[in-house]
Amino acid sequence: MGDSDLADHLVDLVSSHDIDPTKLVFELTETAAVANIETAREFADRLGRLGCRFALDDFGAGFGSFYYLKHLPFDFVKIDGEFVERSPVNFTDRLILSSIVDICRGLGKKTIAEFVASPDIQPLVLQVTAEQAFTRALTAVRDLGWNVVSDDREAGRIEAVDTTFWFGFKDDVVIRVREVSAGSARIDVRSKSRVGVSDLGSNARRVRALLERLQHAP
Repeated sequence: MGDSDLADHLVDLVSSHDIDPTKLVFELTETAAVANIETAREFADRLGRLGCRFALDDFGAGFGSFYYLKHLPFDFVKIDGEFVERSPVNFTDRLILSSIVDICRGLGKKTIAEFVASPDIQPLVLQVTAEQAFTRALTAVRDLGWNVVSDDREAGRIEAVDTTFWFGFKDDVVIRVREVSAGSARIDVRSKSRVGVSDLGSNARRVRALLERLQHAP
């Protein structure tokens, strides 16, 4: 990033091929070294004036995160999956995520979280009060045989552990219940394995099982 010949070439390509520059997003990996920050800024500013946009990838993975964020005109910040993958069950990750999102929002930049899995699993909205939704969720967790670690009704948060049939692995589950409006509540469920690179879909199946039970609860 910062090669003037490359900038010239990109401008020529956009012009000669009738490309909509607003559809182009250039990513800079946060761990990549930027030899000259001023040259890089000029490169980004030139393409930015053309309509192109920039994304800072792997934010938080290297040492230059906030320096790049301050000095380069990024439109998007892609938060490194290290802080996302275990955020449902790790307070430190959630705190870091919240801080990054708040800073980016204040700077007018959009954030993108990496390592977000199971996009088909969406929060469940029930036409009951938050109190009733919490009770349903807690009952469902116990009916599924999960071990309730904590249930904070005031905070609308349930933490549980499910032990797998094979090998007895411990998987963490976090349920959050929030009032959406009078008479309706939203339930978010996250599940994360403590060990292993791949859970072979067990966490997604666990979440779906709970949501299905909640949907059909009397």
